Amino acid sequence: FGLQEYATNTGLKNFTVALSGGIDSALTLALVKLSLKKGQGLETIYMPSQFSSNLSYELSKEMCQLLGLKLNNVSIKFLHSMVKNTFHMNFEEEFAGLTDENVQARLRAVVLMARSNQTNSLVVNTSNKSEISVGYSTLYGDSVGAISMIGDLYKTEVYALSNYINEEIGPMIPKGIVDRGPSAELRPNQLDSDSLPPYPILDTI
Repeated sequence: FGLQEYATNTGLKNFTVALSGGIDSALTLALVKLSLKKGQGLETIYMPSQFSSNLSYELSKEMCQLLGLKLNNVSIKFLHSMVKNTFHMNFEEEFAGLTDENVQARLRAVVLMARSNQTNSLVVNTSNKSEISVGYSTLYGDSVGAISMIGDLYKTEVYALSNYINEEIGPMIPKGIVDRGPSAELRPNQLDSDSLPPYPILDTI
């Protein structure tokens, strides 16, 4: 996946992955864990907003327990509120809709990159090819990361590889993550299917 080559060329020994309770970040975390060499470290950060469900936290916690990792829980609720209030005081336009959704992803990117600088770690991107291909991604948000381990995988392949890892290597990704409907959780009751065709159809296109 190029991860170790990149790490060798940059001299980095630590990796940081944002875990959301969804399949993309779960597979990315599993792949990084499988690729670790002696002396390398892996940190995962869960960054809930006001729209994040309790299920996302529980599934993220379960996965970290399976992999023997600590789950760092860093809420972006205060940061989100502060940015909205700042814009409200300085601009007349309403801060809502896509603007409100994208800023959440970008706030998470700020946390990840700050932690990367703080620990001299490599942030690993969690975006898949299906979403990148149709622009279902936030520039400077969930596109953050120096290397993308699943960037050449369609969403259907993400599910297939996740199932393969669980079946052939051992339980690394909780069944609840594999079975749940994909969602960015950037607004109430959001599902990917609100904006995109079902992934088997989208990937064929």
